[in-house]
Amino acid sequence: MSLYKFILKSLWYFRKQHLAVLAGTIISTAVLTGALIIGDSVRFSLNKLIETRLGNTKFAMQTGDRFVTSGLADRIGSDLEIKTAAVLGVNGIAINPETGYRINNVEVLGVNNDFWQLSNTLNPGIKEDEVAISSNIADKLKLNDGDEFLLRVQNADLIPVNAPFVSEEMQSIAFRLKVIKISDENNLGRFSLKSNQTAPHNVFINLEYLSNRLELRGVANIILASDNVSENLSIEDFNQSMTENWKLKDAGLIVHQPPGSERYELLSDRIFIEESISEPVISLSLHSETLMTYLVNNIASKKNNCPYSFVTATGESFLQKGLKDNEIVINQWLADDLEVSPGDTIIIEYYVIGPLRTLLEESENFIINDIIPTSGNVDYRSLMPPFPGVSEAGSCRDW
Repeated sequence: MSLYKFILKSLWYFRKQHLAVLAGTIISTAVLTGALIIGDSVRFSLNKLIETRLGNTKFAMQTGDRFVTSGLADRIGSDLEIKTAAVLGVNGIAINPETGYRINNVEVLGVNNDFWQLSNTLNPGIKEDEVAISSNIADKLKLNDGDEFLLRVQNADLIPVNAPFVSEEMQSIAFRLKVIKISDENNLGRFSLKSNQTAPHNVFINLEYLSNRLELRGVANIILASDNVSENLSIEDFNQSMTENWKLKDAGLIVHQPPGSERYELLSDRIFIEESISEPVISLSLHSETLMTYLVNNIASKKNNCPYSFVTATGESFLQKGLKDNEIVINQWLADDLEVSPGDTIIIEYYVIGPLRTLLEESENFIINDIIPTSGNVDYRSLMPPFPGVSEAGSCRDW
């Protein structure tokens, strides 16, 4: 028997096994080919979704309830020669007063011309009292171009809402706005930095108008940035530029030197400085001391009382003397008002934060250790933090 006939008879004899192997190979090839095709399709869909949501944005920084100066975005853009945009984002509620329809979870984005340059869409030219809305808002509220609706936004503030004495009144601000554009997914209508498949309800409003109404001028809580011309900008490059262009003012911090003093003070527009900021400063090879100033309800002696004053807790080096737990130093103005002298006892009444942000009044007795001049070489007025509505007021009636 020739080799050729032997091979043919062998193939025919084991034909079932060979057909099974062939079928398995065909099925495996089909599965792998389908997986590759589906993978490419999913990858294309995801890339398309990213482009739809972010436009030409490659990097984004969100600061949450903190704010940075809008100028930080401009400095990074100039440094890396890329397009950047500062955005002020808050939550809101949209209401159609004609139909009563409402949407309770709306993303309100204060934007300017820089934002639209990060996409391939035309700038709608949003002015005061005008907005562009996403198409899903238009559908749910039955709105068209030229219609008006009500927008109530959360009243954001530089000061955290859980800080003592932050007012619970005016927690939202109402706007009556005109729709000038309905943005679909091709016009950043689905813009979102969240990693989910749900289409957001977006309201694009004039950045300057929103920041003025919220009294948050010149700040933002979102910074967006595009890639460079060569499309080789890395996250390390962006972070490096952020480090080089970051200033204390961007974090709401100010270094102040009181007149006639050799000391420098680090102040925060959030009133209280978090440990994440204070600890690195204290760890520097500098002589430093932490102070805390608190508003008290009343300071009283046996003869008189002085309502609403600021009390500062300091260390020994600031006053250059040690104080016991029950001792206090006051200025001459307060001493004259209360008609007291060193060694006398005064009572301080103050609030503490109780359950559910209730204010509970407590009091403590202190013995006057010393009385210092009201005016002198050191300006103690900066010990009062820049509390909005208080520090710039002319009298207690304006608080």
